[in-house]
Amino acid sequence: MPVLILAAFVRFGATQGVRAGDVSAPQQLASALWQPGVHHVAPLAGQAATNHAVLLAQLRHVPKTAGFESRTFSMGTGTSAESLRYLLFRPATNSARGPLPLVLSLHGGGPRHDFAHLLEPEAPGFAYGLGRLVCEETQREHPCWVVVPWSHQRGWDAANQRLVLGLLAALQREFSVDAKRLYVTGQSMGGSGTWSMITEHPEVFAAAVPICGAGDPARAVRAKSVAIWALHGSGDALVPVEGTRGMIAPLLAAGAKPVYWEYDHATHAETAERAYCEPELIRWLFAQHRP
Repeated sequence: MPVLILAAFVRFGATQGVRAGDVSAPQQLASALWQPGVHHVAPLAGQAATNHAVLLAQLRHVPKTAGFESRTFSMGTGTSAESLRYLLFRPATNSARGPLPLVLSLHGGGPRHDFAHLLEPEAPGFAYGLGRLVCEETQREHPCWVVVPWSHQRGWDAANQRLVLGLLAALQREFSVDAKRLYVTGQSMGGSGTWSMITEHPEVFAAAVPICGAGDPARAVRAKSVAIWALHGSGDALVPVEGTRGMIAPLLAAGAKPVYWEYDHATHAETAERAYCEPELIRWLFAQHRP
């Protein structure tokens, strides 16, 4: 697996760049792990575990300094009017690059009670995933829009999904967004929301990264056209690993090619923390596009 040097984190207090390639699976396993299907990944140990801890600490604190804008999207009029508060990260690049991809990040259960918690580095925000998306290195190599809607004390139910889709359409009218490179990711409640978004609206998204989530296995095959890299831990007591296994099995049976990494013995928190530090996550995500 190619090594990604996350040297951009120097300005956030690290004394040197972290070798994210030393964080995850050994290189000799890379070819097997990238085949579609279910792959078991051993716990981190030694220097890899140390590097992971350093990288995670850096990622947690990136979002609050990244310049997210607080905005509100409105849809409908009169008694049918609805609104959705959200955060928007604008890529710092010129328009000569053409339309840029957009990542929809669905928060977990913690921030649903307070919009202000979306960027919190610790509980209840756990914003390290956002940190990976908006850090200097990611934005230098893969500039993108990042959208973080707030579920307003609910889950990612049908009403919220309708608002999110309306928001995505509005952003594509307002900004130069590549409609063939819309991505969705989330952890925990956001992971379940990711599964729901791609099974209910598969035509919208080029790729999805659901982390420690769950979906409706009966509807899983609806997402067969979406590139999927799912991650879950076998030691997850909050959202049992069967939630992801149950989605991957029917997809594979239908001829889809999802990649599923199951972290051996990892808990709910450990899974989310490790997943967003995977060295190849960013390159894989931005390589996906709809026809």
